[in-house]
Amino acid sequence: MKFDLYKIKLDYAAVGLRKAGNFYSSDKDFIPSTTIRGAFLYPLVQKGKSDEELEEFYFSPAFPIGSAPSHALSPAGGRKIRCYFEIPNALEKWRNSSYSEVLKETKEALEKIEDEECLQGGSTEPKSGSNERRVPDLKPKVGDIVKFSKTSSVHKYVRVNMETLVQTNVGISKSSGSSKTNMLFAYEVKRFNELWVLSKAGFHTVGNVEQIKVGRNSSRGLGLGKVQFVREVDLETPGEGDVGYCLTPCLPSFMGKTYIESEEIRGSTGVYVSWYTWDKGKRGGLKPILRVLNEGTIIKVKRTYELDELWPAGLNMLIKIKDLNDLLNKVKT
Repeated sequence: MKFDLYKIKLDYAAVGLRKAGNFYSSDKDFIPSTTIRGAFLYPLVQKGKSDEELEEFYFSPAFPIGSAPSHALSPAGGRKIRCYFEIPNALEKWRNSSYSEVLKETKEALEKIEDEECLQGGSTEPKSGSNERRVPDLKPKVGDIVKFSKTSSVHKYVRVNMETLVQTNVGISKSSGSSKTNMLFAYEVKRFNELWVLSKAGFHTVGNVEQIKVGRNSSRGLGLGKVQFVREVDLETPGEGDVGYCLTPCLPSFMGKTYIESEEIRGSTGVYVSWYTWDKGKRGGLKPILRVLNEGTIIKVKRTYELDELWPAGLNMLIKIKDLNDLLNKVKT
């Protein structure tokens, strides 16, 4: 299936915020699909495009260039280690073998390489009675944003580490003209630099979007991004017996309709947050409504049904890849 590939140049932005008192913390190192879709379509709404004209367009999340969510077969080298490892064709191998067998093969491959930075204890403590290096228990972590580092017999990835700062805002009382009690807010913002994102093929000929605003406080200079169309890319969706990788959150069934029949799922779950309105649309907000499979979840597929029906909602963008490096090569900008 064809997709448009874009590159976004974005400095600091406040996205994926969670509220704790008057402090808003950012819990994501990427921009969710629903957020980036709104950012791309809003300029077209301002130009007079109707909801009916725009409802067919969908977008992947926006990830830092060269990165994507880790999956259960690209485990970390330890509990507090930022390095992740994956044997070539890991997802293709899982298709024809068990999960534990692929993890075992990953660990055996790591015993043959040296990486003092990433393998806890592996460089100094040999196994008893042999010269083989000890490799610690691997820690599968699903959904961490990791960047390709190098390859040999094993692909190595490093977790993305973003520059972060805290910005404070003060609410002003209209009556007194001074600061209002309990109206001091703090926002955690992250510097994204450059990101890649996929959209429905052909959007670049319809939208011609060159600049977007993402997240809160765009009036203060946050979240202003420049958009560049790169090229079309071709990604497969999984068929019967294939392994699928969730590029967006996945929802196997909804409202009595099945979208994904699975043999096995390896991943984690999260909450899908949607926009709702009241008072005849004059007021609105966000609320959690669904439990979904997080980005980076991998699925042994029996059958799929109309996956693209929920793509505009930022759900079920399930793709077929051999391993994480395979995806990153296809979306190089």
